Amino acid sequence: MLLHIISPMLLDTEASTRIGTGAIVGILAVVIVGIVISMQSGAALNKLKKEFQKQSPDIKMIQDLAAYYLNKQKDDEAIPVLKKGLEIEPNNIDFLFMLANTYCLHDRDEEAEPYLNKLADILIRMDINGERNQIVQSLTEREAAFVTYRLGKIFFKKNDLQKSEYYKEQTKKFVSADLVKNYS
Repeated sequence: MLLHIISPMLLDTEASTRIGTGAIVGILAVVIVGIVISMQSGAALNKLKKEFQKQSPDIKMIQDLAAYYLNKQKDDEAIPVLKKGLEIEPNNIDFLFMLANTYCLHDRDEEAEPYLNKLADILIRMDINGERNQIVQSLTEREAAFVTYRLGKIFFKKNDLQKSEYYKEQTKKFVSADLVKNYS
């Protein structure tokens, strides 16, 4: 498309002079670099997809492919990739969080609940054992608060007020108490 704009300028010597041949060459260089990058990212995506099809795909490739789909807002394509990652590494905090978060973004709380529960169990167990600083490498305190807050909200909707209150208190461990709102 840009070539259609630039081509007449190359033929029109007056336009070339006004814009400057250097500017036109610069524009062409940017266009060419963009095309090369696009081709490379397509090749990289194909490589990731091919790796994913293997019997035992590399966990880093799975993470990259899931991140690609999530960044492109292709959540339905990211979900099976994340689930495959969890088959290989069932306690992978990043996969658990990305999957739970993806379901929550689409108000699919029932599907998010098992992943949120698993994350909360890991978070709470690590907190009890004084290992919470290890988890912060993967999840930020805000993300950890999201997990416990969302579980509290799910249990509130189920009218399980005891569990709802429990998760509300857990949320306060990750963020200040005044940020924790009521679930209603």
